[in-house]
Amino acid sequence: MRSTLADKNTLLWRRRKHQIRMIHHDYMTGLGDHYASSTPTVETPSNNVRSPSVISSLNSQDIYLCTTIDLLAASECSADASLTYFHKTVESPFITPYDPANWTIFKDRVVEAATHCSAVASAALAVQELSKARRNCLSHSKALPLYYVACELFEKMMSSGQVGYHIDLVFISAFLVSLFEMLAPQEAHRRPLALGHGPIVDQLKMWSSAEQSQAPLSLRVAAWLLVSHAAAKRSGNPGLLSGNVEDVIASACSRYPQLPPLDNGQNIPLGNHLVSTLSDPLFTFYFQLQLLSTKVTDLSHYHRDRTTGADQEEVSVLMVSLQERMEALWQARPILMRHTASDLRAPLTSIVAMPLIALATLCALTYYTELVEIGRNLSDTQRATSEAIAHLAEARRMISSPDHRPALADNRSDGDGFVHPADLRALFLYAIEGFNESETRWPVSEMRQIKDPVCYSEFSSSRLSPRGWRGSSGRRGGE
Repeated sequence: MRSTLADKNTLLWRRRKHQIRMIHHDYMTGLGDHYASSTPTVETPSNNVRSPSVISSLNSQDIYLCTTIDLLAASECSADASLTYFHKTVESPFITPYDPANWTIFKDRVVEAATHCSAVASAALAVQELSKARRNCLSHSKALPLYYVACELFEKMMSSGQVGYHIDLVFISAFLVSLFEMLAPQEAHRRPLALGHGPIVDQLKMWSSAEQSQAPLSLRVAAWLLVSHAAAKRSGNPGLLSGNVEDVIASACSRYPQLPPLDNGQNIPLGNHLVSTLSDPLFTFYFQLQLLSTKVTDLSHYHRDRTTGADQEEVSVLMVSLQERMEALWQARPILMRHTASDLRAPLTSIVAMPLIALATLCALTYYTELVEIGRNLSDTQRATSEAIAHLAEARRMISSPDHRPALADNRSDGDGFVHPADLRALFLYAIEGFNESETRWPVSEMRQIKDPVCYSEFSSSRLSPRGWRGSSGRRGGE
């Protein structure tokens, strides 16, 4: 059904493509003329072809030809541009594993919205091109201009004064732009949601304070923005949202103890419907945990200097309070997280049980990871505390469980040797809490099996290799 939806919308999508290309052209005007006028003239002598000067000239010409083709290709959208790759392949490393059913529905909505909304179409195309580039280890030069076009269209939509009529489109565009910024943080500098004031903040305040209930899609995507913001703030990054945007979105989401599910249509298989319904409390647990995680990150030395004794004492008190809130959340965790994988398999078919086992395990793994992070911020020693050692042991048990990997593999492998990108943060913390090479060998080995260029798994594992960075020699107080 979903592939049919993508095919059905291809024609409408192409009608929107011309408008995107024209806006995109504004950013790339003169590119072809510039390279045509600056083409070097290279004369190839008919004799002495093995001389160093001739070989250098030929190499120079080859390099110029290749780079010019790449740059010109980046300056225009493909004649066959569609969102097929986006629909089938694109994932968010901090959303898809924890809300898979709604992520699938969201991509359906993106493809549909792209047929009549240029802001959504350009943002989705930018994410698609970036995902392709990352998975194929290519330059981001084709994706970046599309990102800036998407930002401009999003800002124009927010300044139009008619946001209330298109609020779902606003949140779809906002999330796609933010997803791009998550995947290319060093290159995406427009960051419209990082503005502390202006039309974007004003329109979001109107949405948040509206008396009528917010639409399920807008609320779900708003929660995803907060989760993504929490992940982006780690390691000292400023995050995706300004303080004002974060507060406004969080205020709207806080009115709903559990977010309303997305409408998945009438033709969804019963098994998928059961997974979607049963997994909602699990995502709510994960979402609440990430809101607390953001507060922990705000207190880390990356975001708060803690240069005085009084400030350090205040941080310690706040950290203990956050840990107590996390522990209370754990005590009230959903019933699916209180049972073993065998317990869940007994009354449920495999198609329902396996996704629930995977999600319940990931939520528990995230909880123990957050406790380790709090310990890193509170500890004055370089060695892991006894509590952190216990939490890490539990994390290792879950990651190594024979039930965990097959549940996450999801037809991408047979489960043997498969490590899901969602395990990366726990493995990274396990490694940097190690004091010597023997303690880091297991997590580094696991990280190398992830092989996901989108979540920088190779970079993370290389930092912790024998010749890379060592957690035991670094300052504690955050990831």
